[in-house]
Amino acid sequence: MVHLKAGGITPLSDARYFAARGVEWLGFCMDQDAVGGVTPAFVEEVKNWISGPGLVGEFHSGSPETIASLALELGLDGLQLGPGFDYRRLGELPDSCTLFTTLEVNEMKPVRAISHHFESSGGRIAYVVLPFTSGAFPLSETAICELGALIRDFPMYIELPAEGFDLLEHLRPRGICLKGSGETRPGWKTFDAQDALFARLEEWQLRPAE
Repeated sequence: MVHLKAGGITPLSDARYFAARGVEWLGFCMDQDAVGGVTPAFVEEVKNWISGPGLVGEFHSGSPETIASLALELGLDGLQLGPGFDYRRLGELPDSCTLFTTLEVNEMKPVRAISHHFESSGGRIAYVVLPFTSGAFPLSETAICELGALIRDFPMYIELPAEGFDLLEHLRPRGICLKGSGETRPGWKTFDAQDALFARLEEWQLRPAE
């Protein structure tokens, strides 16, 4: 079984689709000035329409005070923090929130950088998210071995572009990050690409964790 998180949720249709697909977490970019950023009102609307997944506020920037305030106001279940967050101030965030940390990656990421993140958090960080971009592929054999070692040693979610999906069968990570996307036009969206990915996960027996 694999744990799934769908992030960057913008249209309500995304949230309803992924919730029906059994994802464990739904993420929302709370940096309103960023591409894909949403308002607190949108998150409240989603809460009225779905049940099941935990709701994660994704913060690329923001002070601990602002993040903690929004987490409590919206009743968020998790927080995903970017590399710019001051991790010395993790204690100012609500204990009720599961914490994800995003580490920007290139082809090789030293194991000690991941280890330091966990050790310095005093046990507060639950998961590391490793987002790979299209420019990182194809990965070298050395990089694939390094990534496999990280996945075995640390609780992490990996985010891969379409050209990296074939690695999932080989790596079998504990968690996979999927991405939401905008509507083709107002009120209209298809989920063909997402359906194809879920079909491949079933084929590889990487079913969503229950």
